[in-house]
Amino acid sequence: MANQFHTDIEGICGDRVGVGVRYDYLAGLLADALVRYANSPILSHGLGVLGTKVGVGVTVVRATPFFDAPGGRVRFGTLSSGGGLSFDLNIHDRRNPSRVIRTLRLDYDDLAYKVLLVANRLLLDPASQVEPNVVSGELSEDLIADPDLFNGGRNEYALLEFAIKSQAIGLLPSAFGRFFPTPDLLNALGALRVEGDLAVTFTAEALFITGTTLAVGPLGGCPPGGSAEDQTTISLPSPLPAEGPIDLTVVHKTPGYEPGGTPQRSPVLFYVTERKLKGVSFDIVKPAAVVNDGGEAFLVYWNYHAGVALREGSLSLTVTPNRVAIGVRLSLDVFGNASAGITIACIRHEVLGAGIRGVIDLEIDLEPRLEGNRLILYSVLRNNSVNIDVDGRGVFPLNVIADLVLDGVANKAVKAAIDKSLNALRLPLLNLPALRVKLPARGSNGSTTDDSALYGIVPA
Repeated sequence: MANQFHTDIEGICGDRVGVGVRYDYLAGLLADALVRYANSPILSHGLGVLGTKVGVGVTVVRATPFFDAPGGRVRFGTLSSGGGLSFDLNIHDRRNPSRVIRTLRLDYDDLAYKVLLVANRLLLDPASQVEPNVVSGELSEDLIADPDLFNGGRNEYALLEFAIKSQAIGLLPSAFGRFFPTPDLLNALGALRVEGDLAVTFTAEALFITGTTLAVGPLGGCPPGGSAEDQTTISLPSPLPAEGPIDLTVVHKTPGYEPGGTPQRSPVLFYVTERKLKGVSFDIVKPAAVVNDGGEAFLVYWNYHAGVALREGSLSLTVTPNRVAIGVRLSLDVFGNASAGITIACIRHEVLGAGIRGVIDLEIDLEPRLEGNRLILYSVLRNNSVNIDVDGRGVFPLNVIADLVLDGVANKAVKAAIDKSLNALRLPLLNLPALRVKLPARGSNGSTTDDSALYGIVPA
């Protein structure tokens, strides 16, 4: 049964592309960051007074983040209820940080941050300036009296402490917001990109980023799961029929993989409609595959020019409890021309020109698979029907080298078109490290009606 997270994303996105992240997951990220980076130097950057021998270290000593859903804000609770946000400013000898002159505790009561989308990244920005309660620790009289640190003794230190405290009150809240590693939701999409008019929406359970368009970013390198060039073979029938279209045998080997289970409760959900995915899929397989080749055998020379282009495509969605597959049907036209001649006394005489024509019908399943730390939309060739013909191939001199021409068209033009389609449709969907997922995220679902869906692809 669908939970509110999934119901919300379908209602908010509609025909847009969307990314949703749960508040409890974000709060967990924040709390985890506090434990791991409580003494991060980023918090003390910009604090201190130049030209002195005094340095400042900042430690987060208390932080209890939670989400104020209606306002789209991260809050840190009240001190009276055991919440709040507290820092220790350790004012020390810059040359030896273990020599602490005094520690100042800054207690912020009910500090709130707005969640903003800036340059396609989620950032925390202070919602308002809150004056902290400052508690001063014991002053090290020995260090105050050290003439190598302070020529003016207590009065000089008092001025430095006032400057450092004023800096910290003004800078720490914003530095603390930049400090948090919010999940890079948009770049986590791998090859797919949410673009256009971006908007952030807050619900009772999650925040959502939506965009008007879905695009494919630069891929580079080998397609996920290896290149189809190494897995596709095409062969002609033997012997060749004397005339008529020739059916080719296409074999595509699919590397094995281990499907994972599904998480009980997904922290992040990506949403794209079938119609949006269709536009992306067919756009990236449209450019034609074009080849030229030729040669000479038995005093007969030959050459051909052949191309393959997409004529039409369709997409369907199949969802079962244990499997989701996006079915892609592609119809491609093979076209071109061939010529053949004979060589007599070192002079070439063209004898015959002929047209090349053919049809490629492919049925490809796109299946989400977990591969290492990426979720992949993997292409698997299920069925195919491929035939090609060269006009007049039974006529001399084309009949002498017909098998060479046909094999060239099959294993260069046709194979290139099939490999290109398979490679282009193998898309990295999700880069898990960018989400900072602490628990293994496995599997995916073809609709957003399942509580364990990590990646939702729904009917248009």
